[in-house]
Amino acid sequence: MSDIIRLLPETIANQIAAGEVAPAPSYVVKELLENSIDAGSTSIQLEVADGGKAYIHVIDNGRGMSPTDARMAFEKHATSKISTADDLGRLITMGFRGEALAAIAAIAQVELRTRTADSDLGTELFISGSQVQSVQPCVTPSGTSIRVKDIFFNTPARRRFLKSSDREHKAIITEFERVALVNPQVAMSLYKDGNLSIDLPASGLKDRILRLGGKRLEKDLLPINYESRTLTIQGYVGKPAGARKSGAQQFFFVNNRFMKHPYFHKAISLAYENLVPVGHQPNYFIYFTLPPENIDVNINPTKTEIRFVDEQFIWQMIKSLVREALSAHAAVPIIDFDNPSIVEIPTYTGRKDQVPPTSSGSNYTSNTATSYGRRVFIGPNNSVPPIPSPNPNPQPNSYDIDWADLSASFEASTTAPLQGHTSQGDHTQELFTHKEMSTTQETTPSGYFIYKGRYIVTSLRRNLALIDYRRAQVRVLYERYTQDLTCSSLEVQQVMFPEALTLTQQEYTLAQEIIDDLATLGFALEETEAGEYTITAAPSCIVNEATEILRLMLSDCLETGQAGSEYLTEHLAILMAQVNAHQSTIPQDRKEVDDLLAKLFATTDPNLTPLGDRIIVTLSESDLDLKFG
Repeated sequence: MSDIIRLLPETIANQIAAGEVAPAPSYVVKELLENSIDAGSTSIQLEVADGGKAYIHVIDNGRGMSPTDARMAFEKHATSKISTADDLGRLITMGFRGEALAAIAAIAQVELRTRTADSDLGTELFISGSQVQSVQPCVTPSGTSIRVKDIFFNTPARRRFLKSSDREHKAIITEFERVALVNPQVAMSLYKDGNLSIDLPASGLKDRILRLGGKRLEKDLLPINYESRTLTIQGYVGKPAGARKSGAQQFFFVNNRFMKHPYFHKAISLAYENLVPVGHQPNYFIYFTLPPENIDVNINPTKTEIRFVDEQFIWQMIKSLVREALSAHAAVPIIDFDNPSIVEIPTYTGRKDQVPPTSSGSNYTSNTATSYGRRVFIGPNNSVPPIPSPNPNPQPNSYDIDWADLSASFEASTTAPLQGHTSQGDHTQELFTHKEMSTTQETTPSGYFIYKGRYIVTSLRRNLALIDYRRAQVRVLYERYTQDLTCSSLEVQQVMFPEALTLTQQEYTLAQEIIDDLATLGFALEETEAGEYTITAAPSCIVNEATEILRLMLSDCLETGQAGSEYLTEHLAILMAQVNAHQSTIPQDRKEVDDLLAKLFATTDPNLTPLGDRIIVTLSESDLDLKFG
């Protein structure tokens, strides 16, 4: 048998490595920006086109490279950062593996111009797919200019897996911000498709945070600071009032390197416990400085996962520092009005002692009943007047429902597993014929009651049904608002006291792109200054929540990379439905319950909310028999 194991060619090996080192344009940006920082640059300019797919161009005024170094930089495991194994325990630079440039050159076309300050001429180098095309002297400013074009041009299968240009550009902005936040002394700028998008002059740390995070953070940030011989922790944490459901800005940096650390994030979350509503996240920008030998950054090529020698001690320090900052701010636990749980109040069972008769001596019995029972007045001689029987022949009204047809339809719709947003078809038009309600016990609900202020418990034919009232309202309102938005018939109202909407750089760029779509949806925005808008009009059903709704929409669009008109319409309809469903009151009588259920079962999918949450749960007689053995 012949030998089958052989060494791969250097070009193929580099292409394989590129899948881990540079799987997307944003990773290329990260490596190039970190190289510029390691070169001692005080000014860095980043230019990208088509989300980095067309080209990525980084220009800096760093130390530059000699002709030999310029050529060696693209060899695998060639680096100026370390020379011995012991250096891995004393890393002070961003890069050290010597893999990035070789991997980038393997899957793209690279143009490099570089010159050191003590040289009259620089070096111009062209590489395509790891193959050097030309090397020659050139006239160029001191520093380095590197352009990466046509990423994955020679691996089309991998290029097909790149995301849309907008999503790739969002990822590039994320990497740009991470480098900028930890290097405020470096002037940095970002150009998108030839237009200046972000311009950051050299500044102090807080000013850099405000320029990227928005001016609204100015009154939100609380400083933290701890210094010892082996550990420094400094930065800012947000006030509880500034916590957001999505889009919170949360950053950890260690020795000028961005990192992700769920364990330390948990410490911050516990410090905010009972201070922010459930599901909200505070802002924080926290910077650690430790001796290099006390951390290990050589875990994966992205270098965002870092191990600490004494993580438990640092965890405790973070928690204590944040709590101290919040205490100085006089933060106190809040009452979460968004929490759907209701405090259980015991039922009043009546007085044990006798109540003397009223002076008027009149008999009176309330003829109204509520879900809490019937009010009864005591007559002379401590007697209780008889309670009149309910009308055995109720008159039909516009809310009467044929419960037999409704139950049969619901059972049919739930025989198959719920998968996504199942359409009910045209038969929903025939569910509710307004005829006199059947009086047989089998098909008529014996009544209903509200459990925990949220669930309607009633019967559907032979089944016991539990209906989540809030979710039912969300489904009903969602379809109503979707239709209104699509037909441009949603009522718009002027904002009586316009509120400033201060945005981050990413949010501001997105807002400029979708401002016409927002106008179609009922929002009127006036730009007061760069990065800040004033909302002067909004849909009337959310006029008081317009600022928070817009923030959620922008944050979600940035997170998903979707910002088309259809997506914005659907997302706004969901948010409006959620807000108004939460503000609605629980049904107080049978008429309101019937009305809600009639509207619910007339929707395209009464089983699920627009986000896929279950609305109705049923228990059949056989289910109950099993429960009771």
